[in-house]
Amino acid sequence: MRKKSLLMVSVLLCLASLMVAMAYTSAEVQAGYTVNVVASDKALLALIPNDEANADGTADIVDGNLVLNFGQVGDGTCGLQPGGTYIWSDLVQVKNNSQNKILVTFEVVESNGDKADYLTVVKYKNKNWHEEIEELELKGKGKNGDEEFIGFEIKVPVNAEVGQVLQGKIIVTAIDKKYKNK
Repeated sequence: MRKKSLLMVSVLLCLASLMVAMAYTSAEVQAGYTVNVVASDKALLALIPNDEANADGTADIVDGNLVLNFGQVGDGTCGLQPGGTYIWSDLVQVKNNSQNKILVTFEVVESNGDKADYLTVVKYKNKNWHEEIEELELKGKGKNGDEEFIGFEIKVPVNAEVGQVLQGKIIVTAIDKKYKNK
């Protein structure tokens, strides 16, 4: 009986040692992935020049990216005058090609990173009236409401110098609605 008990304790100790050996403190696992890089007008969050509102070529896809060049029509010698206000209605289509409902936000910054007060993103509401927007909610692909058109309003500063170039970025961010508050 004593030998059986000793044998049983030995077996249990071996099992316990084996279980400790099975636990690990680090692991490396490899998995494949694919990233399909596409132009801005084909992306999950697509930014597409609206041909109907883009007669002067303000919005264009260049090297796969949406580029907005306000006031550069014809041979490029035109521009915007100091103190003037200019509106491009429905210039860009913002389209959600994912299956999820998303919240799209817009931020306009100058080339030095400061907020650009003279350029705002607007949504056409009714004749001769636009509303500044900072965000849009878009439903998933194929659902009614998966796209919206945005425009831009530029109020050229009165003190802008002739020949001055105002430059910056329009940062468009999308987040899945179910993660917005997390």
